[in-house]
Amino acid sequence: MRVLFASRNYFPAGAVGGAQTSIKFLAQSFIAQGHEAAVLNLDDHRHFGLHAATGVPEYRLKLRNLYTDGQRGPLPKALWHGIDRFGSLMDKSYAQVIEAHRPDVVFTHVLAGLGTGIWRAARRSGVPVVHMVHDYYLLCIKSGMRAGEGNCARPCRLCMTVAAQPDVRHTRDVNAVIYVSDHVQKQHEAAELFANARAHIIHGSYEPAQGVPPRTGRVDEAVLTLGYFGRIAPDKGVTQMIDALRGLQDVAWRLRVGGKFAPGYEERVREAARGLPVEFLGVQAPFDFYSGVDAVIVPSLWHDPAPRVVYEAGMHGVVPLVANRGGLPQLVGYGSRGLVFDIDDGLSLQTAIKTLAENRSELERIRKEWVKAAPQFSQGVVTNQVLDVLASVQ
Repeated sequence: MRVLFASRNYFPAGAVGGAQTSIKFLAQSFIAQGHEAAVLNLDDHRHFGLHAATGVPEYRLKLRNLYTDGQRGPLPKALWHGIDRFGSLMDKSYAQVIEAHRPDVVFTHVLAGLGTGIWRAARRSGVPVVHMVHDYYLLCIKSGMRAGEGNCARPCRLCMTVAAQPDVRHTRDVNAVIYVSDHVQKQHEAAELFANARAHIIHGSYEPAQGVPPRTGRVDEAVLTLGYFGRIAPDKGVTQMIDALRGLQDVAWRLRVGGKFAPGYEERVREAARGLPVEFLGVQAPFDFYSGVDAVIVPSLWHDPAPRVVYEAGMHGVVPLVANRGGLPQLVGYGSRGLVFDIDDGLSLQTAIKTLAENRSELERIRKEWVKAAPQFSQGVVTNQVLDVLASVQ
């Protein structure tokens, strides 16, 4: 099968996220199985050839919009989104890439910047489209369904006008859609998107870079070692997590934080953690980080679609404690292979932590559940699930 992945970015410098990691694993797995895969993505320069860091052929196009990254004022942002949502400046380039690669199917991912023009180009070329929904781009101009410090239960009037309502028409060009969680599917179906597409739910995959020995007991038997791993940003609930830990009584704990701070957020987080047993480790390799913690807290404030950290942690024998947001509860089997807490209630997180600290059997029970669940998140299983969807539209 010849597959053209299409995504706003594919491991450009400084922009590696969960969706990009999933695309990398899938593309590499397709090639390893003998399929011909390439990635179309956008950047501030053009490059056709092998992507050196991942070994995947790429068609990197120069984005035709006002800017490619960085902070801008309200007017440039509004113009950028207008070009992105309603423009067709990239359509000819998309058609040329489709003609050059001649895919059996176009497999789209992160659309912000890419736009839905890739779907138009595929339809005009007679190539079926499968879209994997990693975010809320089709519902929200900011892709996050979040306004200020609150979440949106449904698209606001502005987003309905410039995103959801126009996208009802655009999604008719999609033959099949893959959602990363039930929550994401419900949000899109409520807006009547992808009415003509067959729907599937497939989580991401993860293969540890090296073998993970069976975990028993704690990293340090005298203290429960908690972790936070990922982007350190306001919508991730890091300060709320630290505030809850500050009020935790009768539990010996420490927190290890791995990841990169969002611009302008570091001072606020460090101040919140002042005087607490919190260690900031910076960017870490997954194996190194997970081997040093007993449990990982995922305190997202926004409706996180399906963050990789949950199943990465579980497959390393680390217990996930997740907020009741987005796809997080589903990833831990609604409590069977992790603990779910209410991020709006600090006592709820404290109770979850006390459960692990005071009941060692719960720690071991959850680890055993992840041993049983691991195959469904393995690279081979997820790759074959996705290939079955792609094959079904040909």
